Amino acid sequence: MALKPIDQRQGGIDARDRVWEHIRRIGTETTFTCIELAGDSRAHPITVRDYLSALVASGRVVCERPSTGRGKAALYRLVCDTGRETPRVRDDGSPVVQGRVAENMWWAMRKMGPFSVTDLVAHAGTEEVPVDAGYAVRYVASLAVAGYLLRCDDGRYLLNAAMNTGPKPPKIQRIKTIYDQNLRRVVWPSAQGAKR
Repeated sequence: MALKPIDQRQGGIDARDRVWEHIRRIGTETTFTCIELAGDSRAHPITVRDYLSALVASGRVVCERPSTGRGKAALYRLVCDTGRETPRVRDDGSPVVQGRVAENMWWAMRKMGPFSVTDLVAHAGTEEVPVDAGYAVRYVASLAVAGYLLRCDDGRYLLNAAMNTGPKPPKIQRIKTIYDQNLRRVVWPSAQGAKR
């Protein structure tokens, strides 16, 4: 089954985001079980189990007591709260880099004045996360159509201050909409336009 666009998920929040919010709310002093966390976050227990396993592998969570198989569930505890941003980690605990290109470009757009796509590629790219010029052109064009970027007279772009909604980059979804992670809603096409 294909993954739903983020705006069609529960409250526009990914299950891992909800799980991480609840782990942080529990804090570093209290242990919790997978089932408790699943209930509190309204996430599927398998999703919670898999994410907990990845968080353990990354060193953010420890398993204080493994499951005994006799009705005693494993106990977990947060040991490294890395902040509000949900850790994006693979099963082995290594960081996920997918999506980092958009994050880097959004960060650069928010810091730079008027920029060309070439400027953006140079400022947003790193050795670990290089920015493909073709992807940058498509991302900039999509954000310009949605009103995030203003086109300057010299052909460069400038972030529209009214659309600087926060630190998370707008997501271009497969269904050709733009979802603002900070506002937790689809911003383009507008809800009115989508109903026509």
